[in-house]
Amino acid sequence: MKQRKCLYLGITSFEYNSVDLSGINITQPHRVAITPPELRLEVGKTATLNCSVFGNPSGTVIWKKDMMTMLPSPRVIFPNPYLLQVRQIRRQDAGMYQCFVQRDIYSSQAAARIIIGGNIYND
Repeated sequence: MKQRKCLYLGITSFEYNSVDLSGINITQPHRVAITPPELRLEVGKTATLNCSVFGNPSGTVIWKKDMMTMLPSPRVIFPNPYLLQVRQIRRQDAGMYQCFVQRDIYSSQAAARIIIGGNIYND
């Protein structure tokens, strides 16, 4: 006995009413990532970390090193809230860097590690 296979295509028609959503704010959970997640540099170089925020709205960005809030200085530059540059890197700049994104009562964070190599006598 021969078997036959049948494919059924159901077509449904929908009616809908237009709704104005222009005054509605869509809030999405946010996700945070730092690139690169690990950065190895020689003493004297510039470290650049990028904090990428996915979600809407993005929230407020705070950078920390080893859990201490980072502030701008001649060597620590924030070209924009999502970008951190540490110029003329020193051995004491090695450590964990975190990008915290806060929105209302919620916070997300990502971490990256900076490792300093090179000649220890160049500090």
